[in-house]
Amino acid sequence: MKRRPGKTKTIGISVTKETLALLKKRANRLHGGNVSALITEYAEQAKRDEAFDRAWAWYGGPEPTPEERIEILSEILGVPKKKKRAA
Repeated sequence: MKRRPGKTKTIGISVTKETLALLKKRANRLHGGNVSALITEYAEQAKRDEAFDRAWAWYGGPEPTPEERIEILSEILGVPKKKKRAA
């Protein structure tokens, strides 16, 4: 497999067989088998999560619940809200 463009660093990680199989399957589906590209995608999400956490800490409010976090991120990303069904 060709090296990705730009400055990269090779690392070694230890994962279970199941995790490796999952990573390879997902990399095949999303990145033509490139596990490094998949890991980069996850790192970009981690970068966004860290920025969110820093912004929230600056705001000084209580930590958002998982549900609140999803709602906030959905609003930031422009995901339409699900309409509640009448009972």
